[in-house]
Amino acid sequence: MILRPDAASALQVAKGRILVVDDDPTMVDILRQSLTLAGYQVNCAGTGLEGVELARRWAPDLVLMDVTMPQMDGFSACQQLKADESTRLVPIIVLTALNDRDDKLRAMELGADEFICKPPDLQELLVRIGTLLKVKRLGDEVLDTSRLLREVEQTKNDLVTMIVHDLRGPLASITNGIELLRRRQDERDSEARQALLASTLLASRQMANMLETMLHVQLLETGKMPAKHEPVLLDQLVDECAQAVRPLLDKDQIRIDVKVEQPPGGLIADGTLLIRVVNNLLFNAIRFSPAGGRIGVWSQTSDRWVVLNVADEGPGIPPDQRESVFEKGFGSGGYRSGGGFGLGLAFCKMAVEAMRGRIWVEEMSQAGALFRVALPLPTPMR
Repeated sequence: MILRPDAASALQVAKGRILVVDDDPTMVDILRQSLTLAGYQVNCAGTGLEGVELARRWAPDLVLMDVTMPQMDGFSACQQLKADESTRLVPIIVLTALNDRDDKLRAMELGADEFICKPPDLQELLVRIGTLLKVKRLGDEVLDTSRLLREVEQTKNDLVTMIVHDLRGPLASITNGIELLRRRQDERDSEARQALLASTLLASRQMANMLETMLHVQLLETGKMPAKHEPVLLDQLVDECAQAVRPLLDKDQIRIDVKVEQPPGGLIADGTLLIRVVNNLLFNAIRFSPAGGRIGVWSQTSDRWVVLNVADEGPGIPPDQRESVFEKGFGSGGYRSGGGFGLGLAFCKMAVEAMRGRIWVEEMSQAGALFRVALPLPTPMR
């Protein structure tokens, strides 16, 4: 008997992908039609071996397995599916004309979830299928939750390790700088003392920048720091950021050139977030610049966007890491020359996207990295 569409709909508990493994064409047709009318997606195999291979490729939600088949019987097929990591959690209903108690026990021992005699009562079969699929979905949700919790825990551990690693460098610089200043307090070499002070100041500002970035990353992720939309004088903002870091450039004689213009139509953005973005990009540029290097900061304006560019002459970033460099977990096995990027670029990405912009990195023609921040203009220029 094939269920009528209205009866099938009434009994339908859950939809899913069902694999029918049976060498009887008549039974296969009956099951395919009934299950299709009940809203399931159906695929069929004529042997146990074919069924095992199809289950691995197609990933069904449930398998209806005949016992007596050529090449591989249903017991062996069931055993293989339960031994395979990719299919071991798929429910299996064994269908057989045999009504032997030992066969039922054997099927259950090999991992079958249900045992139904042929010809099956199709209404009962649909109910059992629905029940098993509900149980499977609950199990899948538990597994997904468990996997997510493990990933969150691993991410947290990776971030703690990364933060400790990144803070260790500037903290050691501060400690060593203070110790050297203490030893040289009677020396009259003011130039050496000024160099030590500049190095210590850079390290302390790096630490303050890292700690503030950590806080802002958390606020952005939890939605507690929404982006404001206010008029921003881009040229003044960038110039102030550049002036603030100029004392940090003297030790290695790094030069910074700024050519930023205010867009003719003005810019609407979050000034606080944008200052943090520029500061992070400048600190990274300083960190990776060689002695005597040059940092360039300039803007480009189109009819819809203003693009802020920050370029250095450091070692650059490998092409295969230009996307991952903006991830919070970047640094574990990634590009770490000069102390790594920490959370700074992850914050930049979140902050820029909160202002409806985008950020990316390109390779310079000679050497170094070019970070580009595109922010939307309030109205297209005419």
